[in-house]
Amino acid sequence: MNIGTTAPSAGDLAIGAVAAGLELVAVNTYAAALAAAGAGSIGEVPPAVAEFVTTVQGHHQAALDAWNGVLTAGGQAAVTAPPAGLEATVNEMFATVTDVVGAAELALMLEEIAAATYLDAIGKLESGAAIALAGSIQPIDRQHIAVLLFVLGRYPVPDTFATADMAFAGEGESASNTIPAAAASSISIVDFAFDPDGLEIAVGTTVEWVNNDAFDHSVVADDGTFTSETIEPGGTFAFEFTAPGTFPYKCGIHPQMIASITVTE
Repeated sequence: MNIGTTAPSAGDLAIGAVAAGLELVAVNTYAAALAAAGAGSIGEVPPAVAEFVTTVQGHHQAALDAWNGVLTAGGQAAVTAPPAGLEATVNEMFATVTDVVGAAELALMLEEIAAATYLDAIGKLESGAAIALAGSIQPIDRQHIAVLLFVLGRYPVPDTFATADMAFAGEGESASNTIPAAAASSISIVDFAFDPDGLEIAVGTTVEWVNNDAFDHSVVADDGTFTSETIEPGGTFAFEFTAPGTFPYKCGIHPQMIASITVTE
């Protein structure tokens, strides 16, 4: 990697196009959320949340404009259409949103993908300007994540060490599938409780438990369908539900901690 390179390389332009597409998806999704709020289709939206959405949409628009500037400076066309596959998946997920919490969950997923994508890109970009651009956007997306976690009633500090696990590689045969066909759901373990302690999901959904407590916990289904190892503070456990049913579970270390997941077709 040559930090001193000023002109974007072909690789930089390819990464820039992916980043611009991802930013356009974010801009469109936040715009859809504002429209849904205005139409009353996601219930009452607190003014502070609406202001946050407007501000974040502006951040993503600015990032989109910046990446399109990189592309046009390199002789490529600006990105004006989002990646079709990613847009279709996000739109399908947005169609199931009925309240502010659902909208925040979708926004959180997009911000996590964006932050991971930029972290991954920083190590691959060659021009100093492109590296600086990605490096300036990534912490902003991490700030968005912190606010969304707070809105969702979870520990508002993202993982201490950021990862690129959810990075979006673009579409095509070599692209990674960042968003699964079914949405993922997250349950926070905090204050010796599962939050939420009741969750309804569709078959094919992967649920991730995140230990935001200061103590070890575990996740054990009453019928043995899933059992985690000890989950240390900051640790996670994930399980994909492939069959319908109701699955009561508890913490194997603190059995007074109980919760349930209902899986529907």
